[in-house]
Amino acid sequence: MLEDIGKIPQVQYTIRHDLSSQIEFFEERILNFDSVCLENLKNQSCHIEKVVKRQTTQEILNNRLRIKASIDIVRWLTFQACAFRGHDERPESKNRGNFLEMLELLASYNEQVGALVLDNAPQNAKYTSHQIQKEILHVFARNVQSSIRHDIDDARFCLIVDEARDESRREQMTLVIRFVDRSGFIRERFLDI
Repeated sequence: MLEDIGKIPQVQYTIRHDLSSQIEFFEERILNFDSVCLENLKNQSCHIEKVVKRQTTQEILNNRLRIKASIDIVRWLTFQACAFRGHDERPESKNRGNFLEMLELLASYNEQVGALVLDNAPQNAKYTSHQIQKEILHVFARNVQSSIRHDIDDARFCLIVDEARDESRREQMTLVIRFVDRSGFIRERFLDI
């Protein structure tokens, strides 16, 4: 039992020695960290508001480029009367639909776009979903309708309504407006389905 008492102080000394070396190392790290913090405080470009502002500006530019690519593709597919979606839009699919395939083509010809779209885009800002495509189409439709309203202005017009069944035997109604423009020509414009 006396032998056990003699060993206890040696163990405590070893713990104290290890602890003191760790404390010295930690104090050295704190001093180094403090000096780095002081240098960063002096350096205006490292201030958090400037870093966030710079990052936010870059993110805004990236998002604008992504949405511009999507808008241009929707515009082209719309004018060409092409379908947007494919049956299988998974990344491993051979044909993912016209919209995604066109975006890949655009990315292959433009490095700046390629670096920001599809797999390189953040999950919350790809701007390729079906909802985004529909929203862009609705914006185009509102612009066309606004242009038609501007063309009609105060002219007299008539509304032509027609109904037809599609292949699935679902009835669809179309609205066409006929009016006389400022030059005296009769015009017809498709309004809605």
